[in-house]
Amino acid sequence: MAEKSAFYESQRQELHQILPLDSPLSANVEVSSLCNIRCKYCRHSLGPSEVKKIQSLHNMDLSLFTSIVKQFEEFPHKIKKLVINGVGEPLCNPDFPKMLAIAKQSKAIEKVEFFTNATLLTPELSQEIIQTGVDRIKISLQGLSSEKYREICGVDIDYISLYKNIQYLASIRQKTELFIKIIDIGLEDNFQLFLSEYFFADKLFMEYVQPWFAEINYEKLIQPVKSKTKTRTNKYGKDVNIPKVCPIPFYRLYINADGDVYYCYSIRRPAPVFNCRERSIMEIWKSEQRRDFLRSMLRKERKSNEVCCNCTMMCDAAFSEKDNLDLYTNNLLKRFC
Repeated sequence: MAEKSAFYESQRQELHQILPLDSPLSANVEVSSLCNIRCKYCRHSLGPSEVKKIQSLHNMDLSLFTSIVKQFEEFPHKIKKLVINGVGEPLCNPDFPKMLAIAKQSKAIEKVEFFTNATLLTPELSQEIIQTGVDRIKISLQGLSSEKYREICGVDIDYISLYKNIQYLASIRQKTELFIKIIDIGLEDNFQLFLSEYFFADKLFMEYVQPWFAEINYEKLIQPVKSKTKTRTNKYGKDVNIPKVCPIPFYRLYINADGDVYYCYSIRRPAPVFNCRERSIMEIWKSEQRRDFLRSMLRKERKSNEVCCNCTMMCDAAFSEKDNLDLYTNNLLKRFC
């Protein structure tokens, strides 16, 4: 039976002890802003014409991805984890297996993982993916039947074929870890069925809808979660105390399909500040603009920041106490002078 667990890494260093960092600990790269399904809690449910008013819709070209990986090699230390995910579905990009191979062959990256809805998987594509040696695959399910997929995603998905393709991927995965999560509104009361059907995964978890996109009305989508305390619950249904200082931009970067670089993965306007075609990722990481942003975060001015004040990531993410910077701000401000 797979382990029921959250997706974040529990084994980690205490962040306040190692700041400031000369290299990102992790980076997210969006290789496609396209998606083949329209989950009702996602921006893509608005349809392409509306989404284009908010962001471009296309695949990242192979040359840009190659350049990004090459730029990671300029950092003095390895990226511990490259996560290929974003607002789109990476399997929409026909160059995706090549991108995985490039990332895995890079000496600048320790581990590579990606998120997928898995609906575009085929046995042939699964073989290409596993042959790259990718370290971890995270699959997001929207239901346990074709009918539920039609309700949640607005498209017709043959669930039996989807299940068989995931099963096949699991059977050939070798050392690749397989994590599978399912959204709460697609599961209803079938959690035990989910556990039994996907017993072959390494980790399983149910994810609760959070208000991820300002353009979506979540009033009827967010299910009430029973909390043992007065703290808020995160997307894993766990009680969380929301820190005043968001730790994410201190150790992570996000790069979208256009090459725009964000200080975290909130992906909200008016960010980003730079594009990695025009300025190297290391320059962006070391820039005075980024340091100014981090200093404002340490001064606990998050709510006065135009991008951060409405960010739901503070509750969405499952923060480890080892990332909590609230008690160390004075000392850290001296280090970021």
